[in-house]
Amino acid sequence: MKLLKQVFVILMLVVIISTNCFAQSQPIQTLKKEIIVNDIRRTVNMVIVDLNNPDIELDVVISNDMIGGDEEFENMLSRKNIDAAINANFFDAYESLEPYGTIMKDGKILYLEGENTSMGISEGNNIVFDRFKTVIKGYLDGKRQNEWNNKTQSMAFYLFDVWYVNNLPLDPTGVYLYTPERGESITVEGGTAIEVINNKVNRVLKNVDKVKIPRNGYIIYYGSQSATQDYIDNRFKIGRTIEFEFETKYTDQKKIRKNKDIKDTPEQPKEPTLLYGCVDKTTKNYWDLKKNEMDFNIFNVWYVNTKPIDSTGVYLYTPERGDSLQVPIGNVVIVENGEVKEVLYNTKQFNIPDNGFVIYYGKDAADREYIKARFREGKAIDFYDPNTKKINTEEIISKAVEKNKVALYEEVEYTEKQTKINLNNVQDLISAGPYLIKEGKIIVNPEGEGFKEEKITKNRAQRSAIGITQDNKLLMVTVSNVNMEELAQIMLQLRAIEAMNLDGGASSALYANGRVITKPGRRLSTILAVYKHNDSNDKLKDTDKSIENKIVNRQFRDISEVKRYEESILDYTANKFSDINKKHWFAKNVSYLVALNIIAGYEDGTFRPNNDINVDAFIKMIITSLGYDIQNGPTYWASPYIKKAKEIGIINGGEFLEFNRPIKRGEMARMIVRALNSQINLDKEQLKKEIKDFNQIVPELQDDILKAYGMGIITGYEDGTFRPDETANRAAAATMIVRMLDAK
Repeated sequence: MKLLKQVFVILMLVVIISTNCFAQSQPIQTLKKEIIVNDIRRTVNMVIVDLNNPDIELDVVISNDMIGGDEEFENMLSRKNIDAAINANFFDAYESLEPYGTIMKDGKILYLEGENTSMGISEGNNIVFDRFKTVIKGYLDGKRQNEWNNKTQSMAFYLFDVWYVNNLPLDPTGVYLYTPERGESITVEGGTAIEVINNKVNRVLKNVDKVKIPRNGYIIYYGSQSATQDYIDNRFKIGRTIEFEFETKYTDQKKIRKNKDIKDTPEQPKEPTLLYGCVDKTTKNYWDLKKNEMDFNIFNVWYVNTKPIDSTGVYLYTPERGDSLQVPIGNVVIVENGEVKEVLYNTKQFNIPDNGFVIYYGKDAADREYIKARFREGKAIDFYDPNTKKINTEEIISKAVEKNKVALYEEVEYTEKQTKINLNNVQDLISAGPYLIKEGKIIVNPEGEGFKEEKITKNRAQRSAIGITQDNKLLMVTVSNVNMEELAQIMLQLRAIEAMNLDGGASSALYANGRVITKPGRRLSTILAVYKHNDSNDKLKDTDKSIENKIVNRQFRDISEVKRYEESILDYTANKFSDINKKHWFAKNVSYLVALNIIAGYEDGTFRPNNDINVDAFIKMIITSLGYDIQNGPTYWASPYIKKAKEIGIINGGEFLEFNRPIKRGEMARMIVRALNSQINLDKEQLKKEIKDFNQIVPELQDDILKAYGMGIITGYEDGTFRPDETANRAAAATMIVRMLDAK
């Protein structure tokens, strides 16, 4: 009996050890843990992801792969075949559905605003937490500085900044970037839009109200009050190349003294300040017919008497602030007795007049041309009500000073520090806050990060949080009925050395290994997804099957819908054709057209991307891509397609004597331009210079080639030639058709 007990104990030990070893080897674990905080027991739901495991991959998923919407959590999970997930960014769940903060995916910023606590993911699942604000630095033609041109005796401009990405254009002084993730178009209010295709300026659209966003490019949009036309014209010439870099900073703040003259501590304003200013009593910009140019008369002020912390901000300083002020370098407008007395450029200090005020532009707020267009000596400066347009300068300034009285009570020292997050190296990023734990210490300070609502600053509620441990384990946590300080204590007890709060309340969501652990009470905008590649093969097969059904049943409607299923379609195509690898340069474009039934492979399971494409086959691709559902002819399969092409003007009679020969690049350009049938403004003289063999192109093809080249649909060779008489293979043809669909 004794021996039997010993054997039983040994067997139990073996089972326990085996179970523990198995659990420790799992890259994604779920755990429910009881933690005592402030003498109250809290039940914590947790998913632990081992980032040391090479099979783990992190990704950011946005609702419907678009900005400005929401989606059921379960649908996001199934659509992307996710193994674990947690909700991420805050968003306006009740009205606009716009996210807050910054979202980055695959090295591309999808949304950008403000200074936020964020978690960045670089290659190899390296995680970093920090607070930061970023400006996107734009460069033209590869230059990193403006240069003096001796020939023209003028400055050549190569630099510009972008402040927002895919935000609704609510700030008329802002500069925005709009990518296809925003949608097919964006509605704006005046201003100038620069269309960029394949990283080249394609056209400049002035005084726009709605802008189409190219699928193979993006839009740079200058709000109606953001820049002069000269500023834009000096930079964005058709054909110039554009590239971007991210400049990230973190602003630290520390209270250093109090104003003893103020007895009672003023409250922080509940809403940000926004003042509307005008020049010469005129409350709108208008076109001056005599001068044949825009007359700029309006501007905004965002801060009143606060020490400058935002280099893109515009500040108002009144005598209450003192006699003078030292500031970071910027531009200053001094107003006395209601008129501009002096304008100072690139200054670090100024005097505040007793009978007036000072408007200070941070170094990134506006350039010299913007200020010159508005503020000249002797011009009258006032403030007005934006609703009634009534000018009431004295009362508006008085109320603004009173509202921001706390700026006179507390002097705050601001220093810019280098953030740990370098967006130039980050692949994916989510933002929320407040920051809970930094370098193993609780630092939670919601008010210091700009949170004003009591549901964040004081109250207990359902919370979501994310953190990282010393041994590189990612913690995804949900817990109910805690405040931010208690949430920070919980993350510290879970051994997090870095942690931040995520959107909570009804947005709290947690999932792992096939089970929804915390079910959200609403549709979501953004989630952080975890993939476990070694266990996902069965799911990919299911996805391939569903994708195959969609393709066979012709359920995909257009190129934008196909791109939402890009990963699954790529898998399907790579499995279907033995000579296509997902890493091939043409794989995506071929996959898109396969999904749309525009192109197919051969019976032996090959695609033969390097084979020449014939005239008739390319005509079929054009006609099918335009949405015509035509059956092959009974004797010559291409006859119905050729007939339709002639009917709609894609080809003309006599242009082709034979249709079963390889098509030439010049002929492809002509068909594509006719198919698009769109009016586009191109700098043709500049394009002629770029195409080295332009003079060798026959006259009847020159205009079509310029358009196809200028729109980025058919590019040239590395030596700068176009070579219109050369043929193209099936892979190149697929690429051209996709670019054509993107340009429609």
